[in-house]
Amino acid sequence: MNARLRDLLRRLPWVGRDRLMDEIAQLEAQRAAESAQSAKYVSEIQRMRGVIDLLRGDAERRRAQVERIPGGEEVARLENVLAHKNKQLDRARAEIRYRTKLFRKYVIEGDDGQLGAIYGFDGKLAPVRGAAGQDQAVYRKTYVERFEVSGLEPDRACWLETRCLARLAATSGRAHFPRVLTLDPATPSVTLTHQGPTLDQLGGAQRAQAAARLRADGAAQIDAIARAMEAANVVNLDIIDNGRHLAISDEGRLSLIDFDIAALDQTPISSFIAQRLKLWQQRGGYDGTRELLAAQIAAFCEAAR
Repeated sequence: MNARLRDLLRRLPWVGRDRLMDEIAQLEAQRAAESAQSAKYVSEIQRMRGVIDLLRGDAERRRAQVERIPGGEEVARLENVLAHKNKQLDRARAEIRYRTKLFRKYVIEGDDGQLGAIYGFDGKLAPVRGAAGQDQAVYRKTYVERFEVSGLEPDRACWLETRCLARLAATSGRAHFPRVLTLDPATPSVTLTHQGPTLDQLGGAQRAQAAARLRADGAAQIDAIARAMEAANVVNLDIIDNGRHLAISDEGRLSLIDFDIAALDQTPISSFIAQRLKLWQQRGGYDGTRELLAAQIAAFCEAAR
């Protein structure tokens, strides 16, 4: 507060002066908080622009390589690489627009903290240490750059999946989902309980045996999976028709895996996930998920006859 304003305030009546001083102090504190949020937003935009510049430079370098080569299979390969980089560039632009929209909604318009409350964003992934049971099979999942697929950086994809699995582990249907045993933020990577081979990996006698078990209780298991996700308010938005995300153990227990393209409380954190979530809602939400999983099991059992 400048000296002239302070002098003017001293001339006011005692009651009115203190009230104005309090209001000015509150406004200054609010302005400082908004400046801090704006600085975070500017930093995020600058980082995303850096990603765009990097992808643009890579795309231009690939284009120059294509132009120097007269023809052949190498040209076709480089054209595919160039198309892939351009797709990454388009996804980066879409993410800047989407995250700008989120910033306006949750910071400027006063709905501050909702994303943080849902996803626990605090800027860092915390290490997790645990151990599997004596006979528990495990596998390690490392998150790599798939920005054009999900709109998420590796650490955000890891963040999303671990939050989803933590919620599902608190439901009565926890046995139908992987459990996080360890988390390494530096990679980032996680060690998960191995739920068995996926349906698309089975063949021969294994396929016939799994189909026999699923004919008996597949519908009940699918219902348990859907009820657990609904109870946890978790949505898996990457269920592939070929059964790649359904695993089955030797005991016949069915599990849904891969939650790095998902949503908590039906709140998306990327433009790609927002599109998938809208489509999921149009297809019936959790009831639509039940129908999709049931159709996959029916197709699997029919093919195994």
